Amino acid sequence: MITFKDLVAGYGRAGDILRGVDFTAAEAAITCVVGPNGAGKSTVLKVCSGLLTPRGGQVTLDGEEIGQLSPARILRQGVVHVPQHHGLFPSLSVRENVLLGAYVRRKERDRNRRRFDEIAEVFPIVAERAAEKAAALSGGQRRIVEFARSLMLSPRVVLLDEPTLGLDPKACALIEESVLRLKEQGVTVLMVEQNVRFGLALADDAVVMEGGRVIHTGPASGLLADPDMAQLFFGGTARTGGATPADPADPADPADRTGRARLTEIQTLPTSGARAAQPLRIGDEEFLAIPQLAYDIPGAPAHMNGGDSETRLRLLRRAGERFVPWGELAAPGGEDAEFFTIGERAFLAVASIRTGAGPYNYTAPSTVFEWDGKGFAPFQVFDTYAAKQWRHFTVGDRRFLALAQGVAVPGQEQGANRPSVIHEWDGERFAHFQDIPSRWAYNWHAFTVDGAHFLAHADHVSPSVLYRWDGERFTPHQELADTAGRAFATFTGPADGATYLVVARIDDGSRVLRWDSGAGRFVAHQRLAGAGGRELAVVRTPNGLHVVRINFIHGTPADPTTALRSQIYRWDGARLETVLEFPTTGGTHVGVLDDGSASPLLVVTNSLSADRRFAAESVVYRFTG
Repeated sequence: MITFKDLVAGYGRAGDILRGVDFTAAEAAITCVVGPNGAGKSTVLKVCSGLLTPRGGQVTLDGEEIGQLSPARILRQGVVHVPQHHGLFPSLSVRENVLLGAYVRRKERDRNRRRFDEIAEVFPIVAERAAEKAAALSGGQRRIVEFARSLMLSPRVVLLDEPTLGLDPKACALIEESVLRLKEQGVTVLMVEQNVRFGLALADDAVVMEGGRVIHTGPASGLLADPDMAQLFFGGTARTGGATPADPADPADPADRTGRARLTEIQTLPTSGARAAQPLRIGDEEFLAIPQLAYDIPGAPAHMNGGDSETRLRLLRRAGERFVPWGELAAPGGEDAEFFTIGERAFLAVASIRTGAGPYNYTAPSTVFEWDGKGFAPFQVFDTYAAKQWRHFTVGDRRFLALAQGVAVPGQEQGANRPSVIHEWDGERFAHFQDIPSRWAYNWHAFTVDGAHFLAHADHVSPSVLYRWDGERFTPHQELADTAGRAFATFTGPADGATYLVVARIDDGSRVLRWDSGAGRFVAHQRLAGAGGRELAVVRTPNGLHVVRINFIHGTPADPTTALRSQIYRWDGARLETVLEFPTTGGTHVGVLDDGSASPLLVVTNSLSADRRFAAESVVYRFTG
């Protein structure tokens, strides 16, 4: 039996995530913790396994305090944590991965061989695939091997964090069977599960969390029959016993300032340093491409510019409102993915900022992939330096592919910093067309106004500049920000027909500019308060025009605050007004999937956790404006 009493915990200076958690997980039973994104569910498991030291309260195992023990000592007490992000070593065999579960008892070889054989009887896949590399397993099979590994120490408690995350229904059935086998072994299972119906159907007891607190405990059966609980899971904020709704200032809960706008969480996606969510359609299939900057290095201190950049881009296929794993592409240090078509051909351009695991090489190749009927294959490789973003656009019948690149951090320019560059399609491939001066470029945005073609270019240390097409080249037209430029978005005012340009800046709020046709340039119109702006998107619904601003960090790279609130604004006819705020941690991008409904899907990528690790959930929302 494991008990939490008045538990308080959080990450760094981001504030308390858990605010007095109280509940008990019964011995040899399955307890499922559910609740909205940001409720603190996974944080409970991290405290229980010693990965996070509580600031207050107690965690007891059969009456013995374990909350202040190290992870190694808690492991020896019989508490095993199976995290939500896949923890197998792909280059090792299934047998080797399972045996690592007894690493702290590695000298007891006879005992470990016997225990492996016992576990192989419980989980047949361990015996059947023992000699195969873990990389050859499906997502569901890998998860089962992780469960098997957790039993090597004959644990008293197994902590499961989102065991079905990203798995298809067939794999989920395997997970259900495997969790029940853990219970049959006499193990106490404490499980966090984003698939509420799955988790509650499997569990004996349920714990509902919201805003870092427990708001309900009881038998799992019949929980969703409670209308307050159903409202919590399928949109809105639960009320119990006359309690007031969560404080809009609470970073764990989206806050609607109008009573009309709402984000409903559909799914969380396991990502690592996710930098973008690029929707793409191939035939009748829809996909998401998610480039990833870095993986966490075990034992290394957390740092937003650290990690192992030998990463892969994730490809997910849409299945209804959810996304399931489909494939991966080699894309080290992934910063951006841009999907575009030329005639019947489909391409995916991936920007790679760096390679290595420290020291890093910023002279990294960036690849344009082409769809070959079965998947994406390399089409053209570019020699790039700290590549940030590709942008494909057209001017008349001419096609361009622009790359924002460069970095100006002392000691990292390596004497090889390069300007941003525009390439042009020559009928067979992309060829160099024009350099754009830059030192630390981030973004592009192409648009037209008054019949003229413009290209906005964002830079962190040099001015962000608007370029105009003169018929032969892009020439400087207007400075948009002196420093700290990140992203742009344009829209036409529904009432006045004017063109507005939103400029995101990371250090000093964002700006809304209005096109002055008489002057032939943009003029100041509105300031959007708040630092941290990294990406923008325009979303149109039957209720109006909206702009989403994703915020990255506050502070410095050496000491960042990643747990922020990002904003959704509605155009009121004259200005952008905040209608909703929602939590992000190192937010980097929002992908908009407009399926023709009144409520489009928004995919928000989070690149850092609250404790500055790269393993962070990205979130799929249904937006009702």
